[in-house]
Amino acid sequence: KFSHTSAFTGKISDLTGLIFFPLLFISIIELVRYTFRSKSWQLSMKASTLILFTTLIGFTLVKTIQPITVAYSDTLNFIAWLPSASFHWLVGDEKVPIINRIVLTDKTDLIALPGLLISYYLLNRRANVQKCPQN
Repeated sequence: KFSHTSAFTGKISDLTGLIFFPLLFISIIELVRYTFRSKSWQLSMKASTLILFTTLIGFTLVKTIQPITVAYSDTLNFIAWLPSASFHWLVGDEKVPIINRIVLTDKTDLIALPGLLISYYLLNRRANVQKCPQN
């Protein structure tokens, strides 16, 4: 994406992010629940759908409202900078690199929203497989 920047690679990146992010988020929640021995560690389809809907709203806001885009970009940059800065401080390096990832407000990125339907399909398929009796 960074070495071959174009409108196409940006849209593909958004599409894959919208497929991957909800699944990753749900997996992390389920892993934490499983780790703490929650009886029903797997999220319900209702909870998974809520995460998909929240992703839809968040992505739409970030891609259409400039102040939200800036806040999101700053948050990502801080999250990426913190481990690097911690390492540099631990080894005594006074020059801490600044990470500057730019997120653009671009309404045409909303074309990637159908990626959430792929996530929904995968989650729904998993829910249906879990309902099937085991042989």
